[in-house]
Formats: sequence, structure tokens, C-alpha cells
Amino acid sequence: MQEDRQRWNKRFSDKPMRAPGVPGFLAEQFVGLEPSRVLDVASGDGAASLFLAERGFDVTAADISEVALQRLQRFAEPRVVHTLCVDFDEYDWSAHAGRYDHIVMAHFKPSLELLDSLALVAAPGSRLWLSTFNLQHHEVNGFSRRFCLLPDEFVSLPRWSCVLHQSVERGGDFMDDYCFEVR
Repeated sequence: MQEDRQRWNKRFSDKPMRAPGVPGFLAEQFVGLEPSRVLDVASGDGAASLFLAERGFDVTAADISEVALQRLQRFAEPRVVHTLCVDFDEYDWSAHAGRYDHIVMAHFKPSLELLDSLALVAAPGSRLWLSTFNLQHHEVNGFSRRFCLLPDEFVSLPRWSCVLHQSVERGGDFMDDYCFEVR
């Protein structure tokens, strides 16, 4: 989707050049995990990727915006973060089959099709971590409803088993956090 790419490129071009903050769920959930291979889906300019790379994880950041990924690379130096510029609606994930031990998504509402296809890149025993806005965030903050999760929207998925689901408030943001294990 060229329009999406252009919109996100403009958004990241207009942002001040400062590294993004750490997503709250990562600071809570990734405590004590051994460094491994991680795919950061819809990484933007690297909030999750930078946090994980700093802790020794082998990170691949995937996003539709090449501008966001260029910003991420600047923020990451001297750490290494691999990047993948992709349109999630069109990308064939089979080339990355079984590659990642963890998949993370922050502040992004994935489609069911994307969640299903990400199971292809999950190594045995992999986990997928998702933290994004819920309907309460829409009701309280006026955030667009179409980007908010419905209650229990992803509790039951064909290729993933839900091992954690919680609704939380972090600094005025109302989020749903999920952790899944690949089936």
C-alpha cells in the first residue's frame, strides 16, 4: 500500500530526532529472558528494537516506513538491528520460516491474517508479545476506534495459544497485552 508507506514516511520525517521511549510491556515482560532472536513487527523508529538490542537480543525490525527504519538505524548505533521494509498485507513470511524465538508488536493492531502468517516465522516454543490500544483508550482519549482492540479480540487464535491477556493503564494509555505461544 503505497499510500500507507507515504503517510508513515511523512509522519517519521516530521518527528524530532530523538529516540523513542521503551514500551511498558517490554520492561515488564522481558525481565530475565535470555537473549535470543526477535522480530519487532511494525517497529516504527525502534522503541522495542532498541530496548531489546541493548539487552543483547538479535533483533530484526520490520516496518512499512523506510524513513522510520533509517531513524532506527541512527538511534541503534553502535548496536546492530537488522531491518526489513515490508507491507504486512502483502509480504510472504515463508522465507523467514522458524527464524524467531520471540515476536513483539507495540502500539499496532494486527490483522488476524498477519497473526496467522507470523506463526510461520516462529521457532518451536516461540512467543508472540502484543501490546496495543483497547476500546477504553478510544473512549477516554478519542483515539481512532478502528485501531483499538475489542475486548478479548485475540484470546482464541488458530495457530497461537494465549498464555497471557490483561487490560492495563500505563501513563494515560489504555492497553491490552497478550502473550501467545505457537501451537
